[in-house]
Amino acid sequence: MDWENRENSRIEGIDLEEALRYSVDGVAGVWENIGNYLESAQEYREQLNTFFSQGEYSEYRVLAHGLKSTLALIGGKAMSEQAKAMEQAGKVQDYDYIRLHHAEFDQNLKEWNQLLLEQYRKIQRETLE
Repeated sequence: MDWENRENSRIEGIDLEEALRYSVDGVAGVWENIGNYLESAQEYREQLNTFFSQGEYSEYRVLAHGLKSTLALIGGKAMSEQAKAMEQAGKVQDYDYIRLHHAEFDQNLKEWNQLLLEQYRKIQRETLE
């Protein structure tokens, strides 16, 4: 797929300039990174929810760290900041913060992932036309 020609396609919630800082393959690399993220997005959420429900906050923190980095890689700054807050809470063992904010974080991530997927698929279809 010729993603390089999709530079002018904007995806809500994605800072393309930020994502380009992490991409060695330019715009095509950004689109590839977004696709790779979307392939594992549901698994990230499921694992976070499992760790949360089992009270495994150390594992939760590690996964939030990875998610923070992955979201930053694709230009998802706002979601990356939310993941960072959850990671930091785990790092300082502020489990009350995690318990208080997990449901909101999970819901935001779910909605953001869905929006990202819909926009990504739309751009894929446009590229094929």
